[in-house]
Amino acid sequence: NLRTVLRKAQPRIIGISASMVTIPSTVVVAKIVRDELPGAKIIVGGPGAVTCSEELIHNEAIDFLVLGEGEDTLAELVSFLLGRKNCAEHLEEIRGIMYRKATEIITTPSRPLISDLDSLPFPDRDAMFILGKDGKFQTIHSNTDILASRGCPYSCKFCCAFVAWGTHKTRFRGTDSILEELTHLNSTYG
Repeated sequence: NLRTVLRKAQPRIIGISASMVTIPSTVVVAKIVRDELPGAKIIVGGPGAVTCSEELIHNEAIDFLVLGEGEDTLAELVSFLLGRKNCAEHLEEIRGIMYRKATEIITTPSRPLISDLDSLPFPDRDAMFILGKDGKFQTIHSNTDILASRGCPYSCKFCCAFVAWGTHKTRFRGTDSILEELTHLNSTYG
């Protein structure tokens, strides 16, 4: 279970992806993490972080929200939290985050969308794991998702795509990049 994984792994930073339907479980997971690892930093991203930011940032178990695309923002925030060199000196310099500072809620300016989706590396699927029945971490490769595009040109009332991305523009990966990832998945994981 989650508590066992947290006790074994002892992460200093936890990232939780939230969608509209997972907001209640996001809050529960954040509380479990806070109970088990009081000193860990808890970061919530995903569409739910944008659409329910006020609700989430007021939750004492959640330290930061990543608003919008998270690749660059999360990397910069984690570098800052770990005290690495060559990163922002102050949280206010990191674009696309929301956090509490005493009684104030700070929202930094948004980060521009990634224009070239082909510039993103393939996900590190070897880092995805489960806790096996023997209590050891085991990598999983039974299924995966492939990102082919981001955004949506439509304005459906039931969908938060426009709010989450901040635009009706759709961005696509190139066919060569998608085929390269499919080939990699087939040759590496079958």
